[in-house]
Amino acid sequence: MKSSSNKKVSIPTNQQIPMSYATLTKEQFDSEIQKGFADFDKGRFFTTKEVQAELLKRR
Repeated sequence: MKSSSNKKVSIPTNQQIPMSYATLTKEQFDSEIQKGFADFDKGRFFTTKEVQAELLKRR
């Protein structure tokens, strides 16, 4: 059966693969949480409205 879709499939890089809490050590988990706090303190975050708008664009 031939697909009529022109969508490209790509394998994500390590940076694109979400981390799993189950695979992190306590030190790795703490480090990731600290990175999140640092991003927030520097204003690097999205509002829920911004996230929703982006998700709707990708439908």
